[in-house]
Amino acid sequence: MLWSYTTWGMTPQEQQAYKVRKEAFVTNTPDSSVFESQCIIIFTVLSYWAWKTLTAKAFHEDHGNPKYIRGGIIKEWLIFVAPVMVAMLGMGWKLRLTLAVGLAAWGIYNVKTGLPDKPIRHDKWAKDPRAVAYDSSMADNGKGNSAVTRISPKGYLTASRAMLMVQTCFAILAVDFNVFPRRLSKSEDYGNSIMDLGVGAFVFTAGLVGAKPLLREGRYSNYSVAGSSAMWLVLRGLKTAAPLLGLGLIRLVTVEKTNYQKHVTEYGVHWNFFLTLGLLPLFVPLCLKYIMPFNQPRVAGYIVASAYQLLLLGGLEDWIMGPDRSNLIAENKEGLCSFLGYLATYLIGMGLGKDLLPDPPTWEARADLPIGVLAEWVLTWQAYMIFEHIFGIKTSRRLANLSYVLWVSWSVTVILWFMLVIENWVDGRLPPRLINTYLPSWYRAPRLLDAVNQNGLVTFMFANLLTGAINLTLRTLDVPDSAAIVILAVYMVAIFVPCTLLYYRGIRLK
Repeated sequence: MLWSYTTWGMTPQEQQAYKVRKEAFVTNTPDSSVFESQCIIIFTVLSYWAWKTLTAKAFHEDHGNPKYIRGGIIKEWLIFVAPVMVAMLGMGWKLRLTLAVGLAAWGIYNVKTGLPDKPIRHDKWAKDPRAVAYDSSMADNGKGNSAVTRISPKGYLTASRAMLMVQTCFAILAVDFNVFPRRLSKSEDYGNSIMDLGVGAFVFTAGLVGAKPLLREGRYSNYSVAGSSAMWLVLRGLKTAAPLLGLGLIRLVTVEKTNYQKHVTEYGVHWNFFLTLGLLPLFVPLCLKYIMPFNQPRVAGYIVASAYQLLLLGGLEDWIMGPDRSNLIAENKEGLCSFLGYLATYLIGMGLGKDLLPDPPTWEARADLPIGVLAEWVLTWQAYMIFEHIFGIKTSRRLANLSYVLWVSWSVTVILWFMLVIENWVDGRLPPRLINTYLPSWYRAPRLLDAVNQNGLVTFMFANLLTGAINLTLRTLDVPDSAAIVILAVYMVAIFVPCTLLYYRGIRLK
């Protein structure tokens, strides 16, 4: 029974001993590999393939499709969330491979049984009827004004961003149980585990959507950043930063008051991830103003990452990795210094978002978009290989160094590329009369994941609260694997409750 694994009745000495045991449990973990991390996140692609073909089949057969809408949330949980648990709990390669093949085969079955072939052009010189339908819908919505930047919801962006959030929320609790493989937890100094990737991917995808308000106000050079003072930019950023900084301070006080375990080499003695996120809205506009104000946040990101790497090579890395904790800055050196790497990651994500968020004005531009994303993936992957394997700059989440920034960038970009190709290919199989910008919301994006996107901060905060409550209530290290899996499954249902309720009430908390 679970009650036998609770912390109730423990003496202060037993509580302190257990805290030390838990801190040791997440220290000096074995390293995973880039290959294994990519194999885990590739389940996001396979889940999206299965969901996309299922909804396209349903939409083709019945545009209203009450059959899909009924129980849709449950179906989406099984398609997207359950595979995450299987992939991240290390249940064996055979089970992982079976699940991967099953998702791929299900998608193929949906295509073969429910989607029509591409329209046949009897006149090879005639324009593709899908292109005619798409270009016409874009012209109607833009009212003939080609200069209008239209941004409509994109399923692959919604799914990829929300799935990274889901994986992060799952990992922050699962890592406290023995059932979670140690090699997948955060590396001590250098490494490429899935949890190392998760925090960087979280920031990268935040940068993706961070380009939206800038695009809506026009070119970056005409955006209010260019003509504003640094003080005004900081004050404006505080509106977004204040809730995150507040959560960071609340977490700091809570951890100290409850004697909650903490991994000092992760962010430092007092620092936490909420504080890192809270500083981004203050520094991103300053980078766009002073480093690269000419519509190139991606270039600004690489400048920041390169300059930070030079500082690391100049001796900063030795200080961060060293034992010095002599003052407040030294106590939080990991969080303060790695912020520059996360700032660069955000800016690079913003640059990609600038390319992906606007609706392609023509069918031809829509077909060309995956080529640009593929080129960015190849270039960042090659740069990563050069710095990691030729120059010997090992990937480090603790430092958030240049190799880490590049690894996060190409890892997220390749997932986006696969999902973009899937979305374009599946949508291209729909009859021309259905290819327009008025597709129903249940077809555009999974509603469960859309709910997470609409209230991502609420989801992340609630997951952290549940994680803290479970850790303060249970001796997670002593819980049997079977019971741990049940607890994690219930937890992965519970974290969706607040965002789903808000979603169906039309409430969006930023």
